[in-house]
Amino acid sequence: MGNRRYRISKKSLLEIICAVYLFCMIYQSGSVPAALQLDNSLVPITRAGLLIIPIFCFRNIHDIKKLQYVIFFGLIGLAINWCVYPEGVVSLSYKFILLIFFFVAISYFERKKINVNHILYLDIIAIIYLTFIFYIIIEVLKFGIPYVYVRGEGTYWYRSYVGLFFSYHNGLFPRLSGLFWEPGMYAIILNIALFLYIFKENSKKKSELFIILVSIVFCQSAAGYCIGALLIIIYIYRNIKTDRNSKYSIAFISALFSVAIITFIIIQKRNTNINNQAAYSYGLRVSDIVNGIKVFSTSPLWGVGYGNTDPFSKLDLFGRGSSNGLVSWLYMTGIIGTLYILIPFINNIIKCPKGKQRNVRLFWLFIVLVFNMSEPIYSLPLMTYILACELKYRLSRKEVIGVANGIIEKYS
Repeated sequence: MGNRRYRISKKSLLEIICAVYLFCMIYQSGSVPAALQLDNSLVPITRAGLLIIPIFCFRNIHDIKKLQYVIFFGLIGLAINWCVYPEGVVSLSYKFILLIFFFVAISYFERKKINVNHILYLDIIAIIYLTFIFYIIIEVLKFGIPYVYVRGEGTYWYRSYVGLFFSYHNGLFPRLSGLFWEPGMYAIILNIALFLYIFKENSKKKSELFIILVSIVFCQSAAGYCIGALLIIIYIYRNIKTDRNSKYSIAFISALFSVAIITFIIIQKRNTNINNQAAYSYGLRVSDIVNGIKVFSTSPLWGVGYGNTDPFSKLDLFGRGSSNGLVSWLYMTGIIGTLYILIPFINNIIKCPKGKQRNVRLFWLFIVLVFNMSEPIYSLPLMTYILACELKYRLSRKEVIGVANGIIEKYS
């Protein structure tokens, strides 16, 4: 046979780098070690990856010039925050730098014909399979794998298995949270994978759909169930091979069924608050909205300052911060900061031709808002990455990259 030389192509190498980069983003977005600042080697490595890889991607000053208005208004926002709440400027500046770096990296991979959307999907699928294997071995088969206890917030204690799977018992059977600090956060990642599965252009594997749906069920997240149900309706509607009238009938029945499920979930959550309304999920989330609106009303234009949770904590019965990311962002940055985030989404919707293209973008904005209302992802690199993708589409005027990649071309 002789000696063979195996060479990795430049594109394959770039795909590996892209996969590592996106894993760093996911890991820093709600993993237990990153959220609790544990002494875990992956925490500083992934944080460094978010900053170092884009530097090597920087090849064209034109990428930065495209962001001149974003940078200009972002600096104004930092100046406002400095006047309102100086302690939050460092954290907000880090998010601002990440936004620029994400944009630069996306632009670079785009020029190199790397399908970032597909790489992101593969990263999430790999995490899902690994997490599910751990779940079956540990929670179902009850194999005695060594673990250490990790203290979470309040009374939560996580069991850490080699720093890649974290478990805590809550409910009739253990909730699946995997790498992440809370099942609701993992449900967000799972629904992003489901969204990509439905709309991406590559071939679909039923096994991947199955593992995504089973994982959503085991998360036991109300928001995860609601978004997952809506996505499944769209999937069924798009894949039924029948006439249009039959499709509409099936979609209507599926919609009614999903509304019934969502209503049941809301009622069940509400009923758990009969004895102690403030101590359960439903009561806490209602309280988050009410208290957040109260804080927002004190300074509606520019908010109380990014990172300033004290006004909210003083109103909360338990002195906690808000779990509603959308409300938190609203009362901390005010109308100005909220518009800064929403304008790229709204502009992209307006610029889309009427019909399926616009409907998909409207639905994507709805999903992002629900994500933020269920978890405080506004503070995570995941939300910054999503915003960078929206800016990329807004400034390039072509759908070639990002979370919604392939949707526009699919319907054109």
